[in-house]
Amino acid sequence: MQRSQLEKKTVEKLKILLRQRGLPVSGVKAVLIQRLLAAPPPPPMALPPPPPPPPPMALPPPPPLPMALPLSPEFEVVNQIPSFNYHYYGMDPWLQDALLPRTMNRIVKDLKNLKDVLSSLTDAQVLIFVSEESLLLWKFMLVPPSDTPYYGGMFEFHMILPPNYPTQPPKVHLMTTGQNTIRFNPNLYADGKVCLSLLGTWQGPGWDPMQSNLSQVILAILGQIMGTKDPLSNEPYFDGYEQKIRVKGFSESKRLMLYEWIKNARQNYTAYLRIQTLVTTMIGSVLGKNSYSTEFYFFILHYYMKNFKEKIFPDLIRWSLKQITLPVFNGEIDWSILGQIKNAYWWQITRSNYERNMQKYIHKMDKIVDCIILVLTSNSVH
Repeated sequence: MQRSQLEKKTVEKLKILLRQRGLPVSGVKAVLIQRLLAAPPPPPMALPPPPPPPPPMALPPPPPLPMALPLSPEFEVVNQIPSFNYHYYGMDPWLQDALLPRTMNRIVKDLKNLKDVLSSLTDAQVLIFVSEESLLLWKFMLVPPSDTPYYGGMFEFHMILPPNYPTQPPKVHLMTTGQNTIRFNPNLYADGKVCLSLLGTWQGPGWDPMQSNLSQVILAILGQIMGTKDPLSNEPYFDGYEQKIRVKGFSESKRLMLYEWIKNARQNYTAYLRIQTLVTTMIGSVLGKNSYSTEFYFFILHYYMKNFKEKIFPDLIRWSLKQITLPVFNGEIDWSILGQIKNAYWWQITRSNYERNMQKYIHKMDKIVDCIILVLTSNSVH
């Protein structure tokens, strides 16, 4: 069976099982590129004829680019993605221009560094794709570490390098936003903007052409933004409010009351992010309800087949049992600082709503993973 037929058959079987269990399948994608399914061995082929001798005085060919690096399942770089599947495709006319030697050499160096740094991850996963048409167009998917509200979620980013890289930093866009409706972190906007000082989109130490590289960008997003247990700590206005409590001269009882308010706000925000991670980046990644690239689809299926039952499911159950208390506003709250936080609808999460919704969506994801396991372990697929 040819590879494309194998993957088409896999997706069709998954659709049938999802329909039988009352799950929508309109967005399930027939993916034809990810190589995580075991393909049948190729038929024997005759040895090709020896290449003709090079012409006299010909320059030796340049070394091949490390575009298909032999990496662990947690980190992979391939080059089979058409450029038009990228968020940044068509935005910059220089994508069709030949790369400067300095830019080419630096990209090759960064690819090697990415292999060494990212393949050593133990509690998170990174999958990277580079365009077959331009080394300036990249995609990467982050699976954040455990003990965060993002654990088990799939977050896709698109990245474009400037033609004079590394003189200027890359641009990065978050694609996993629930169709521009969900702000997964104070530094990840619903429109896809990524706030990071390395990218020049936030205050702090900026891009250094001599020292900065793509590994630092990806690890900063994975660690500083998506690796935090308390995402609200990335909100500078919220930290500013805590500072005001310390210096404003409140009584001890008032300070304790306000600190309790902050604690409840943090719990509500992480609870909201955990539900949205489950609904949008877990369920949505399989049912095609988010704008995931087809290149990642079989990685997603295999990841959940391997990790959901024993690791992610128990973690979700623990989260569903967390105590959620709705914060109560009072006259001491600085509305100019906390207005944007109060207006976010995650503020209305209550204990009963949180527990009920978590149980409902955990059960739904569990049914979806049952379908994935049946399809990927059936004899007719392998």
